[in-house]
Amino acid sequence: MVFTKSLPCRGDDAVVLFAAAQFGLVSREQARRAGLSFADISARLRRGAWARTLHRGVFRVLDYGTLASPLKQAVVAAQLALPTGAFACRATAARLWRLDGLAPWDGHTVDMAVPGRRTSAPPPPSTPSRAVPPAVRIHALRVCDSDIAVRAPIRLTGVGRTLRDMAACSPARTRTRLRGSAVGRGLVVSGRPDGRSRCRGRPPPVSSP
Repeated sequence: MVFTKSLPCRGDDAVVLFAAAQFGLVSREQARRAGLSFADISARLRRGAWARTLHRGVFRVLDYGTLASPLKQAVVAAQLALPTGAFACRATAARLWRLDGLAPWDGHTVDMAVPGRRTSAPPPPSTPSRAVPPAVRIHALRVCDSDIAVRAPIRLTGVGRTLRDMAACSPARTRTRLRGSAVGRGLVVSGRPDGRSRCRGRPPPVSSP
């Protein structure tokens, strides 16, 4: 989450900061932190200044994030809907790193994981702001800090961890193409068959599908 400490302003000015940093998205919790009431949020939805997303409690702010990658927007929306610390993994992380070998993104499905969760089921719908749509696939992954790359506002598994996760759920041809792509882009060292290496630099820009 961006702006984890105090906000430099309040109201719509603060909401704009969140939206500008999150590809046009803001969560209900963030809006409340900015000083907006539930009535304020409803009013902005009614007049079209904000729009609902597939995720309950996550909104798109008009005129922000219009040029953002749909994949990145989908990942950030899922992060905002899930508990703190959620991150992209598996095929979604591979696409964010622009690794070759996967089918084109379907425009909806994202693979996410939440630290500490031991089940593949989504969070319970009893918490409205944490409800996620079926297109978000929640995975149970044991990770350490070094497995996660943070490229604000996105959290995702690093290249090495992504390759290892994909190796466990992909056919040999896909594994080979993913690893070859990572080596070709200089993201991992070719002599490390397990893909263990620190990530080099920032993930490349994600082209819109």
